[in-house]
Amino acid sequence: MSQFVSKSLNVLWIAMLSGLVLFNVAFFSLKNCQVVASVGQRSPQIALEFVQKNIPKGSKVVGEPMFFYAVTEAGSEYQYYDLYESLEERERKHREEWGYDYLIVTQKSYAMRAINADYYLSKAELEEVARLELRPNTATGWFTTPFGLPLLSKGENVGYSSVLYKRVKLRK
Repeated sequence: MSQFVSKSLNVLWIAMLSGLVLFNVAFFSLKNCQVVASVGQRSPQIALEFVQKNIPKGSKVVGEPMFFYAVTEAGSEYQYYDLYESLEERERKHREEWGYDYLIVTQKSYAMRAINADYYLSKAELEEVARLELRPNTATGWFTTPFGLPLLSKGENVGYSSVLYKRVKLRK
C-alpha cells in the first residue's frame, strides 16, 4: 500500500511541476509577443522627440517616471508627481518651492491613479500645450480569458501617449 501511495505522490508531484512549467512557458511566450507587438509605442525616441519639440531646455517638469530620461536628456529637470511624501505635500513643494513649469500626464498613469493628475490640475493654472497620441496596440486585446479579462498589461497598449500642460505663473 505504501508503495502505491509513494508512486501516486510522485505522479502528482510531476503533474504539478509540469503544469507550473507549462504555465510559465505559456505566459513568457504571451508576454514576449506583446512586447514585440508594442515596440512602436515604447520607443524612447518618441518621448525624446515630443519633449524636444514642446519643452524648452532648462525647464522644470513634473510627471510620472515614464518621461524621466526623455526630459533630462533634452536638458530639463524632472521630478515625480507620484512618489514620496503625501500628494498634497508633493504638489505644494513642486508648485511653491521648486516652481515647476510643465506637467506631463501619461494615459497610463491617469488610468492607474487619476487622483495625482487631477490634484495637480486643481491647484495651479495649467494650459494644455501638446498631446502625444499613439495608435493603440491591438496585441493587448488578443490575449483575454474566456471571461473577457486581459491576460497582459494594458500599460503596453498606450505607450508614451500623454498630455503636456504648461503652468501659467503670475508675474510679480
